[in-house]
Amino acid sequence: MSQDMEQYYIPSKLDAPWRFGPLTLDQFAGGLVGLLGGVVLMNFVGPMGFVSGLVLACGWIGFLAAVRARDGGFVIANFFYWVFPSFHKNPYFLPPSHMRNFWG
Repeated sequence: MSQDMEQYYIPSKLDAPWRFGPLTLDQFAGGLVGLLGGVVLMNFVGPMGFVSGLVLACGWIGFLAAVRARDGGFVIANFFYWVFPSFHKNPYFLPPSHMRNFWG
């Protein structure tokens, strides 16, 4: 490979999810929520609150890894698309047919 091409990163898949270190973004977010919940619980129940938050974070990361290994990536996004269709944001939104104006 030439010196000029070494400065560019080419992903192995064009639709690869965003990553935060070794974790995907939703694994990281779920783990972070679990850890922060453990810190909050630690104020009420002591060290067992933090341990339970740590177990919750590790469980969430393991659950998502297992689901993706079995069914492939973007399982959670597909779940929300089909179960909660009102949350889907279409970038190519078309207004209702009575509001469209075609010029040309």
